[in-house]
Amino acid sequence: MNVPAGGSDMQIVALKLAGAIFLVMSFMQLMRVIMKARIVVNDRIVIPLWLSMIALPVMLLLAIYMFIAARQ
Repeated sequence: MNVPAGGSDMQIVALKLAGAIFLVMSFMQLMRVIMKARIVVNDRIVIPLWLSMIALPVMLLLAIYMFIAARQ
């Protein structure tokens, strides 16, 4: 079995896919912050905007981490 030093091809694809998903989610958080979109759940619970301000860098860092891990 010929396995690359950094992991199998399937692992690399999975890391790249996870990185892409985190990147899209961070972009969505950025759009929510820019547009100041309001999210209401069940007509009672309002998701605060500051939560997206925290989620944005976290998801962006996770995306970067996944892409770096896929290259190793």
